[in-house]
Amino acid sequence: ARGYTNIFSVLWLVQTVFMTAGILILTVLCVLAWRRRTWTLAGLWQTLMDKKYDFESRMRYTHDKWEHF
Repeated sequence: ARGYTNIFSVLWLVQTVFMTAGILILTVLCVLAWRRRTWTLAGLWQTLMDKKYDFESRMRYTHDKWEHF
């Protein structure tokens, strides 16, 4: 049991380091994108809503396609 505790503590440490590095890299990329942005939050919101509408339309089409079988 003590061996497993040692192994899990090392795995937890590695996971924490990689998680921190990933969050740090994502934060830096977001700051760089914000500084050199050619987009606005309203434009980003509109793009996300368009993607949502396209997804819902596709789902509705595939559902209606198999309705009569």
